[in-house]
Amino acid sequence: MFLNKKNFFLNFILNIKKYFLNNKFIQLLSKELEINKFNYYFLNIKKKYNFNETFYTKKNILRTHTSSIQNRFFKNFNSKKIKIFNIGKVYRKDNDKTHLPIFFQLDFFILKKKIIIKKILYFLLKFLSFFIKKKFIFKIRKVHFPFTIISIELDIYYNKNWLELLGFGLINNNILINNNIFIKGIAGGLGIDRLFMICYNLKYIKDIYD
Repeated sequence: MFLNKKNFFLNFILNIKKYFLNNKFIQLLSKELEINKFNYYFLNIKKKYNFNETFYTKKNILRTHTSSIQNRFFKNFNSKKIKIFNIGKVYRKDNDKTHLPIFFQLDFFILKKKIIIKKILYFLLKFLSFFIKKKFIFKIRKVHFPFTIISIELDIYYNKNWLELLGFGLINNNILINNNIFIKGIAGGLGIDRLFMICYNLKYIKDIYD
């Protein structure tokens, strides 16, 4: 699956891209240096700069998630059915066994007339099984995200603890209406570094880069 040890993580990301492309998703690229409105406001996150959360320049923010691509894409939306994914670095002031200040996140969203959450969950579990390649214990719990409704988070039992790995839900109607989109959508995100950590039995997430 991988070419050599040096390229383990980069090839891991490449294989994730291939998996989504093979499932008829379209890849988009997004800016790491974002403006506050796309990082927060347009995603229904009603908050001002939080200097304890991430990193800032004078006018911009180093994005805290890759979901900002949604609104940039919606501005030019002209299709009745679309499947989009995006992979990139995100920045947060976190640093412990399972957190890094810079990490890779996968963001995806699907727009179509009929959305079935169970099918999306099945797709994500199949995706995790493909990469983890061993039995794993998981739990699903309801959570609150400002940019989705009926939000679900999936945790995996790893190293005697529950590790948050991904979340998804129906796109908040406010986001769709603000962009003049009147069909349903679902969006989700996944921590790639954490998935790699699980796949290769790493004790600390920083071991990916050591």
